[in-house]
Amino acid sequence: MGLLTLATLVWVEARRLMLPGTKTAAGAAATYSFTVNVRQPEGQPTGQGGTGNPGLDIRFAGTNPQVSAVSVKPAIQPLVAYLAGDSTVCDQPVAPYTGWGQMITPAVGPGASVANYADSGA
Repeated sequence: MGLLTLATLVWVEARRLMLPGTKTAAGAAATYSFTVNVRQPEGQPTGQGGTGNPGLDIRFAGTNPQVSAVSVKPAIQPLVAYLAGDSTVCDQPVAPYTGWGQMITPAVGPGASVANYADSGA
């Protein structure tokens, strides 16, 4: 029988994926860094699906998410990729609907962020 593995996902702001399902062996630890675009409204510029909450939203999910510490600090002059588009790109407010702009964020390294200004129906 192999070691128990635990899967953890990290979502920020308007359901933007930062860490896809990541398995860590029992007793092991891993460190991840992200740069997040925080704004109001969080999701679509028209506020469709709600405007979110002020400040940074972080959600941990997965089969058995394990988080031992979180550290937050302001990013100084991050590189920002701006997205514009329609429902195929935008921050969709409710699963299972998801725009590719919500899912591309794991491909962007620390020090850079994605600012998704796509709007459903645009």
